[in-house]
Amino acid sequence: MKDEEKFLNRFVNTFEWPESIKKPFYREGFVYATNRTIMVRVPYNDLKRVYEPVDSPKNLPQFPESTCDIELPISVLVETFKSIPQCEERRVEGKAAECDECEGNGEVEWTYEDSDGEEHQKYFDCPICNGYGKVKTKNFYREWLYTSINGVAFRNNELIIMAEAAHALGLDSIKILHLPKSCTPARFQLEPNIDIIIMAAVDVKVDRKISLVENGNNS
Repeated sequence: MKDEEKFLNRFVNTFEWPESIKKPFYREGFVYATNRTIMVRVPYNDLKRVYEPVDSPKNLPQFPESTCDIELPISVLVETFKSIPQCEERRVEGKAAECDECEGNGEVEWTYEDSDGEEHQKYFDCPICNGYGKVKTKNFYREWLYTSINGVAFRNNELIIMAEAAHALGLDSIKILHLPKSCTPARFQLEPNIDIIIMAAVDVKVDRKISLVENGNNS
């Protein structure tokens, strides 16, 4: 691996909790890196840097046993992502129309600091939804939409992370070893010693669908 630090750090999120997962860590012979939705696992002996063990999280998610053997071409992922606008304004209704700024309450708290340094709070109508608690449209960003692979939905952000990691290794495809039937992890493999799990999503709107068969042909 040419740049293992850069490779592993793409899987972490410095805003996540607990503090211990903000960087790659060692556990029982492997190095893990995660943002709580995607996790990569690499044997410690295959890496050059030193990674410290951590006590939290106490229990790590299980990497499922192999139940399938499907090739996912990176080119298919790239073309799928290219077909989705980076940001698109869409009409929303129902619960999806609740204003994100005021969480559907219609009011926001304003704080004013006077000349004596005292703070004063007061509630006003939300400037985004004008006090209605709902909006007609929202901006949808590519990373937060969902794509399904053989009927299993994943958030694009995690698929993009995995595709970038595979590209950094010079790979043309990713091996799918397990696709779940519920909100549990799917297992992917970049190389024989590099495994990834991504949490599948349920009850979400899927924007794009990828269909693959065992021999790697896509349709």
